[in-house]
Amino acid sequence: MLPLHIGWCFFLVDYFDMGLRGLALATSITSFTGFLALTLYTSYFTDDNLRLITWYVPTTKPQWLEVLDKQGLIEYTIFGFSSMGTICLEWWSFECMMLLSSYISVKATATQIIIMNTCSLFYMLPLGLQISSSVLVA
Repeated sequence: MLPLHIGWCFFLVDYFDMGLRGLALATSITSFTGFLALTLYTSYFTDDNLRLITWYVPTTKPQWLEVLDKQGLIEYTIFGFSSMGTICLEWWSFECMMLLSSYISVKATATQIIIMNTCSLFYMLPLGLQISSSVLVA
């Protein structure tokens, strides 16, 4: 995705001279392309049994009421808010840096977007391992 995003940023910002609108459009195209790639991969290239195990549909399992247990809901809420706070602070720092780089120039903002996408690429691999290991342990 990163090479495609760099190409879209170049064409929309420099070649078509769209400025900040080109950066926003390139980021939207990258996000939508990643969503489409993940959806197509999970729809067509995975086994049917694996898809049924991984995609949890509450109406197909009679144990879906266990989700509404009061004690478990309180524990998940406490863990959720602390995790949400750390991740939000991290992403807000990236957004603040992007706002500050927009005062410099459009190219500095494009560079900041490329850096942010590269950091998120390296961030998602350990995050996926962390989530999958916590699901397997729990």
